[in-house]
Amino acid sequence: MIQREFTVVKPRGFAGFSICAKSALAGYEIEGIVSSLSDNLLKMGNEKRNISYFIDGRTIYLNLSGNHFVLEETPTYQKLQLSKSSSNLIMSQMPSKVLRIAVEVGQKVKVDSLLLVLESMKMETRVLSPMEGAIAEILVKPDELLGADQLMIRIEAS
Repeated sequence: MIQREFTVVKPRGFAGFSICAKSALAGYEIEGIVSSLSDNLLKMGNEKRNISYFIDGRTIYLNLSGNHFVLEETPTYQKLQLSKSSSNLIMSQMPSKVLRIAVEVGQKVKVDSLLLVLESMKMETRVLSPMEGAIAEILVKPDELLGADQLMIRIEAS
């Protein structure tokens, strides 16, 4: 499952707060401490605190004990050590659904090889390789809903 990382962009309260979501609806981890937003409880050390939140796309508005935070998702591709060119990172262009993955990790691909098929607004889009290389990482799965600019596949040049 792809991890989504969120960092504070407008803290009001204590600094250094971060939140990492395993998926938009799954459990959350705050500074390494597991929490479940479904019951609005956050465990910090031996304390449990009530939180309220609102998720708007890639932004979470969080109220923790009267302290307000605006958290924005850190795109996965920013966390990767990028080479001189980022053409090896295959990103979604718009919100879409993964219909089919046509490659496997380790598979060699050529320019214009089919990587995957997406569906957006009831139209299918074939995603082709922009380069020759080997599939290093597949970060999506069939039927997964993607946001715009979400990293899907990473290719290593051969």
